[in-house]
Amino acid sequence: MNATNSLPNWLHRLESLHPQEIDLGLERVWQVAHQLLPQILLSPERQNLPFTVITIAGTNGKGSVIAFLEAILHAAGLRCGSYTSPHLRRFNERVRINGQMIDDTTLCELFSMIDKARGKISLTYFEFATLAALLYFTREDCDIVLMEVGLGGRLDAVNILNNDISIITTVDWDHQQWLGDSLEQIGAEKAGIIKPRSICVYGDADIPQSVLDTAIAQEAKLIHWQQDYSIVPPDPVNDAISSNWSLSMPLFGKILTNLQKTVLNGEKQYQNAATAIMVLTTLAQQHKLPDLSTAIINQGLRNACLPGRLQVINEHPRVIVDVAHNPQATRILARYVQQLKQSNKKTGKNLRVHAVFGVMQDKDITAIINAIQAQIDVWHLLCLNVPRARSCVDLRQQLSARLQSVSIQCYNSFSQIMSAVQYAENQNQQTCLVVFGSFYTVAQAWDYFHAGT
Repeated sequence: MNATNSLPNWLHRLESLHPQEIDLGLERVWQVAHQLLPQILLSPERQNLPFTVITIAGTNGKGSVIAFLEAILHAAGLRCGSYTSPHLRRFNERVRINGQMIDDTTLCELFSMIDKARGKISLTYFEFATLAALLYFTREDCDIVLMEVGLGGRLDAVNILNNDISIITTVDWDHQQWLGDSLEQIGAEKAGIIKPRSICVYGDADIPQSVLDTAIAQEAKLIHWQQDYSIVPPDPVNDAISSNWSLSMPLFGKILTNLQKTVLNGEKQYQNAATAIMVLTTLAQQHKLPDLSTAIINQGLRNACLPGRLQVINEHPRVIVDVAHNPQATRILARYVQQLKQSNKKTGKNLRVHAVFGVMQDKDITAIINAIQAQIDVWHLLCLNVPRARSCVDLRQQLSARLQSVSIQCYNSFSQIMSAVQYAENQNQQTCLVVFGSFYTVAQAWDYFHAGT
């Protein structure tokens, strides 16, 4: 097969090159990286990287923290590379500089370089992507690079890089098949990104002992949410000050006031924004970044963008999309929907909530359903043509066993679901569509409403 003529051909080839879709470990990717970039990757212990590196792990919140970091750094005039996964619509979303996606031609060129350098070493789809991002950021003279962990941390391909600072956003249940069946085990895997004598910012109140133990073993400094930094959020009642919030950083004897309301939805977004600002402040204290003014931070807070996360993409009917695919993320989505229903009741109208749901096989379906079932009136299960997807028949059986009097239907396409929801709207029902679960599920909704863009 000639994989050099188009990005779709390359991606198809990468999906079949390695016998396992997920194969955690650093040895293979390290060997190929050493062939490609020997001048900067001298050894795992000694690296001469041309940019500042921030590595981000965590169960939820990684994308939000990166969105804030990326927007603030761009506002500061710095050249910021971002490597994230998975993508929503296009593979190119995974590799960006100052928010601009890498182009197809450059990706194909980089994949060809990696393919030649690897020899007989087999690499996964994710490992190819990681190396392509690293090559691109080096070539494009980035000042700072944000590297999002794909799965876990300790054995994830991005962990071949030494970082200047690491972030662990949260530790909660997800990917137990690979990370372990306890929060302590999951925490230990995520804490694997903490480097010797480095700094790690932990962005949640509850911290597993395994993360603390790893930081001690690595002689690393751990900056902890609610202990070393905290916020006074906007007042949800008083509109006059509802756009302002403040961040206290007693570790550095600093308080930032008059911070603007974030553009991202969800109860955790001020916490995520605070984590991003704390990381940048820490780097400034180390003289690895310039001090950032409140004006620059506010510009970033206004410009942060994160498609597919608690995002309203249509108004009539209202359609909310969210890639919530684990219990913690689904609980946050459920509270958002609950607040929406309560707000609607104040206007004298009852909101009927339709859920569109599709998810992968390895997810904790019981915990996800339990988290949100009280807020859903009608379930639409989307059949995903993906090998790892949970079948609609299985999902319907599990939902039916728990929800005796709720409508549950399976559909082959999002357009079929929209027909059903629009029929309900025509019956004078106040309807809201909540599309959640896998990225593949949200992508179908996004494509429906953004056809041609």
